[in-house]
Amino acid sequence: MLLGNYSGTPSRYTTLLRGMQEEADKRGIEILYAEGCDLYKKEYRNLCETDLIPEAVLAARKSDIAVLCLGLSPVLKGEEGEEDAVQCDRDNLGLPGRQAEL
Repeated sequence: MLLGNYSGTPSRYTTLLRGMQEEADKRGIEILYAEGCDLYKKEYRNLCETDLIPEAVLAARKSDIAVLCLGLSPVLKGEEGEEDAVQCDRDNLGLPGRQAEL
């Protein structure tokens, strides 16, 4: 999460992927990346409709280590934002969309 209501203001913005890539480059390590599940929809119920899982599984099989970053997009959940786009309450604490399958 780059920004959120509990994260403060970072002095430098980065993502987990970018941080891993920067460290891997220093050590000559190759990183394979696959999205696996899209979280950039405006509606919670439409998450992961695109079948990106096979590409993610293939990348994991080709790798010594797999790192999965799962959860919600701040566009979908949170206490701040546009009322229509953000749903503050959830019916359950499970992973959204097909993330559990991933």
